[in-house]
Amino acid sequence: MLPASSPSWSEADRLAALRAYGVLDTPREPAFDEITQVAALVCKAPIALVSFVEDTRQFFKSEIGMGVREMPMTVSICAHAILQPDLFVVPDATQDGRFASNPLVTGERHIRFYAGALLTTPEDLPIGTLCVLDTKPRPEGLNEEQEGTLRALARAVMAQLELRRSNRALSESERRLRASEERLQLALNAGNVGTWVWDIQANHVVADVNFAQMFSVSPDKAAKDAPVERFIEAIHPRIDPASKRF
Repeated sequence: MLPASSPSWSEADRLAALRAYGVLDTPREPAFDEITQVAALVCKAPIALVSFVEDTRQFFKSEIGMGVREMPMTVSICAHAILQPDLFVVPDATQDGRFASNPLVTGERHIRFYAGALLTTPEDLPIGTLCVLDTKPRPEGLNEEQEGTLRALARAVMAQLELRRSNRALSESERRLRASEERLQLALNAGNVGTWVWDIQANHVVADVNFAQMFSVSPDKAAKDAPVERFIEAIHPRIDPASKRF
């Protein structure tokens, strides 16, 4: 469960938006790993995460220094971060009542510092954070350059997600088109029907295999380009192509 707060969005909408990206439980990818590497380098942090906050867990699409791909929401600092309007910084977790007893702080990981930039959808729904963590307190937080870079890298994460979604939608459209074409071809084959395109200006016909076979034209030739006269010549001699009389 998320910490108590009054966000402007509904949790159902937020979770639906997150799951619509199809990123949960996917393997690591170089595009995301490069982003965490830059975040860790610029912020001089031993830990960096691309963290997606679900309902009972947070999933790390990319991680440096954490060594796991997910954690329960009961220990999530990112769950608090997505309730903030902007960059969320915890200079010293031991001095913050929200996190002082968190196992990440009291346990062997010794987390002290946290800074997270929101991963926000075009509909302004926060689905996670790009965050950096340190085992030492940082009373000064991040400098202006580091904050700006973290925000920019968070936008780069969202750009990758939008690209994935667009590619998936394109693949689905192509799949449906292929399926439609296959159904059409089955129907044409069953009815012994051929299809063709006649370029009247060039006086050439491009035809499918069925149509070519009906007129005894090489399918390879018909599939590329054949003079319309070649098909007219193949019409039964009892038919007058000009007058359409038998």
